[in-house]
Order: sequence, then C-alpha cells, then structure tokens
Amino acid sequence: MSAARSTQDKGSIVFNAQEINHSYWDIYLDSRPTYSSAFYDLIYDYHTKVGNNRWNLIEDIGTGPGNAAAVFSKRFNKVHASDPGDTHVEVAKQRLARDGIANVTVYKANGETISQAGMTSPGTADLLTVAEAIPLMDAPKALNSFSEVLAPGGTLAIWFYGRPIFVDPVSQSCATTKAARCQRIFDEICIRAYSRIRPMKGTHWEQTTTRLFSWLDDLELPENTWGKVQRRKWNADRPLSFYDEAACDHAVVTKYQQRDDEERFDVVDRSFWSKTWNIEGVKRFIGVLLPQFTEQLAQEIGADQYYAELEKAMGGPDGAMQITWPVVLILATRK
Repeated sequence: MSAARSTQDKGSIVFNAQEINHSYWDIYLDSRPTYSSAFYDLIYDYHTKVGNNRWNLIEDIGTGPGNAAAVFSKRFNKVHASDPGDTHVEVAKQRLARDGIANVTVYKANGETISQAGMTSPGTADLLTVAEAIPLMDAPKALNSFSEVLAPGGTLAIWFYGRPIFVDPVSQSCATTKAARCQRIFDEICIRAYSRIRPMKGTHWEQTTTRLFSWLDDLELPENTWGKVQRRKWNADRPLSFYDEAACDHAVVTKYQQRDDEERFDVVDRSFWSKTWNIEGVKRFIGVLLPQFTEQLAQEIGADQYYAELEKAMGGPDGAMQITWPVVLILATRK
C-alpha cells in the first residue's frame, strides 16, 4: 500500500517516508485501515466467477511495506510486488523475509511503466492490484501498461481509501453532534498540514484532485480492452480526498467516464474496516499519513491546540471514537 509515483516527483514529499525503522512501519500499518478478509474475498470472488480463475501470478503495484503482497502470497503461486520508492522496496523485502514468505519478489518500478520493467512477461499476470496509488499516476499510461502484463481474462483491481470518518460509538452514526465536532477538528488539522507541507499546485495536482473528488470515476476503461467493469463504493457520502479545496491553487473539477454497461454498487456502512481511536491514535495516523509533519510544522499550524480540542470532543484522555473509511474499488477483466 503505497502512494506510487511515476518518473516525475508525484507526491513523494507528502507520502514517502525515508525510514527503514520497522517500529515506524508497525505503527504505519496499525494506524491505517486493515483490509478485511471480506474485502479480499470480494476481489477473489470476482476473479473466480468473472476473471480467468487462474492463481499462478499476481502483480501488486505500489506495494509499500508489502502488507497486501503478504496476503496475496497465500492464494497465488507467485507474487510480483513493485514500488517506485527505494525505501518501500527495502522495507517490503525485509518484512516479507522476516515473516518467512518466499514466493514474493519485490522490485523497484513505476506503475505507468510496469510492462517495461523486465520482471513480468507480457500477458502472464492473472490478477493485478493497485492499492492507494492510482490518484498519483498518469492513468491512461498506467492502464495501458497494466493491460500489457495481464493475461486474457485477468482481473484488474484498483482501490483507494480516503479521509477517516468519525463515528459515534454509541449511536453508530457520524451525524451526531459529537461525531460532527470531532470530524470538523480532524479535517482542519489535515487541511492545514497539507497546505503547509505540499500545496496542491500545478497540472499534476489538478489531475490528482479531479480523481479524488470524482471518486476515481474519471478513470476511463476502454471497452476494447476492459470488460465486466464494476465500481464499488463505501461511504461515498463523505470526502475521498484527504485535503480540501482550500489546499488547492486551482478550481476543483469532477469528471465522470463510466460506460453504460458498467455495474455500480454504493453502500453506506459505518462499520466498514472499523477501528477505534483515542487521541493518541489520531496523532499516530497523522504522523504516518504525513511523514513530514514535524514538531516545528505542528507548532506553526497550532496542532497542539487542535489536538486538545479534539481530545475534549472525543471525551477526554480515555475517550475514543469509532473510525470508518470512504472506499472505492474498481474491478475489470482484461479482454
């Protein structure tokens, strides 16, 4: 799970940590959502019933610390896991070796040029996954590259989760005064941090912003290449983007490229990938979401004040809130 970038600097200053300290990566994985077995089963079920139902090779794009690759290793004979970041590649290699997983090959490559990386032969991948990476890619170029490595009938699975949603643990609602107040404060911290670390400026960020604000519906899957397209969304009544329009130097534009024959599924589920956070959990998440969120930057944006306000809204030092996520999953088969 990594914010994969192409040959240009596409968000690396925001998303890429430079540490191989495994305690950091333990916190990273604990703070972010854990993909449920039901979510993986949804992809596997599609691959079984709609895809080619072969389980030899999977290509995991933007593997990050290799957490999804480790899960895939239990179902596929071979896993090719790529990432454009040197640190992510080394971390994934070390963690997979530590866990005794031997059927995963980790290598450095950009998503847009995966078919030219020399690792996966054309037309051999049975499943190709792209987790938390597609907003930073040149989508037409990436999709073309994905289609070249996928086997006929191979499955493409692209997903992205966005800004955490605070849910009142008593009412299981995000509409209560308590949940709304927590959400407002958390959103303000994120927006202020993004605005200082990396204002969303330039053509690339216009593309990324459009993709996030469109819930990935700007991704065009040409009918001559992709079949049986499904677009699944959870909690789409909430923002997918981690930042707001205030962090951008451009107008936010949404774009929709769906075909008439695509299937769409929209579900509101406030327990989806649910976690429980106290104020320390919030701080840990901000720390791994934005590795450049230094103490100096925290002081500049008044983070301590916001954290104190959020702690109070959550019910004090021992207070906790349930957290869920806005998520989008796109599934398609290679014709």
